[in-house]
Amino acid sequence: METKTVERNWGLDLLRILAAFTVVMLHVSPQAYLDVEIASAPWNVMNVITGLCCWNVSAFFMLSGAFLLAPQKAMSTRTLYRKNIARLAAAFVFWSAVYALTYCLLRGKGKWTFLNELLRGHYHMWFVFTLISLYAVVPLLRKITESKKATEYFLLIGFLFTYLIGRALNFALLFELPHKDVLQSLQSAYAQLNPYRGLTALYAFVLGHYLMAYPLPKAARRLLCAAGCLSCLMTIWLTRWHSAVLQATSSVFTSGASLGVLTMTAALFVFFKELRLTPGAKAQRALLLVSKCTFGVYLVHALVLERLDIAYPVAAGALLLQKGPDRAHRHFVSLELPNYPKVQSCRQADMWSVELSVPYSFLQEVYGPHAPARPQNPIGNFYQCSGPPEERYGCWMATSAPKPANACLTTL
Repeated sequence: METKTVERNWGLDLLRILAAFTVVMLHVSPQAYLDVEIASAPWNVMNVITGLCCWNVSAFFMLSGAFLLAPQKAMSTRTLYRKNIARLAAAFVFWSAVYALTYCLLRGKGKWTFLNELLRGHYHMWFVFTLISLYAVVPLLRKITESKKATEYFLLIGFLFTYLIGRALNFALLFELPHKDVLQSLQSAYAQLNPYRGLTALYAFVLGHYLMAYPLPKAARRLLCAAGCLSCLMTIWLTRWHSAVLQATSSVFTSGASLGVLTMTAALFVFFKELRLTPGAKAQRALLLVSKCTFGVYLVHALVLERLDIAYPVAAGALLLQKGPDRAHRHFVSLELPNYPKVQSCRQADMWSVELSVPYSFLQEVYGPHAPARPQNPIGNFYQCSGPPEERYGCWMATSAPKPANACLTTL
């Protein structure tokens, strides 16, 4: 009896490697995203990088769905839990323990903080939680993906509810329209009606299977690739426009729930799928090795970046320090001074926390060499300014990003 083998698609291995690379790029390049003026040359460069890289996590979901929902990959529920889900759970426990231990050792925390951090997971561990939940519903999804029509219905309804109507309402709310409160009420009602609410990862998971199982005609592939290129340009331009309106960096159009990101991801998936590469034996071994390391790269990259102090501390760029004897006679402290205080933000179960470290050597830079090397009772305040809403400091947008986009003003 002849056994039918499925030829490996090396183009999708390249896509997986590229997605892992852009994850790191996305977390490195915006390290000063909020440190520069909106629409300035450095900000525009980082905005372009973000627009080019924001598809990566959706691509991972598509790749997972393409292979796990493939008919030739059918497995029992027992095997699914003992092999796939157990591996994900073990990876989470190990790496979450590493991040939790590192956090506690660096900050002198105890066992209860370690346990909290272990259970909560580092900020990027949400990806592992989502993968586990997707893998758990694979037996149910297979009932849908067994039929092409059922799969198309699932994707069509999801597209209409989430990416077309939902995003159109969200986009309209970005403008100052008359009777905007009515539109907000409509959006609130629609959000409760949407059966796909919060299921964009599930949608990408099934879409990956569909694009893998049912090849698109050549004309449709060209149209999708053109739409992907246009979506990339529009994402970059719309982010610049909305950020200029807010006078702060916007993540509305670069989130995984945006139509532009979905289109970019689908276009890249189809493009790499159709490459039909035939690398030599050595190139195959290299591609296979690097492709297998991508999940590990995702898990460890945040630890490496944070230890190198090139992670994405969003709040750090928003720290403004003033010095003076009273409110009327203060002036800003130069950001160029050595040992400028650092802000570290941390995601917790139901809140964000911000830690401010002020080196003693910095106090001597500000107050001169006669300042005490170790002041016993330093006094300062940490507060939100009064004034019009657009001039306030604090949390100005929903905390949907991996780390908070907030600003604070403090005095020494």
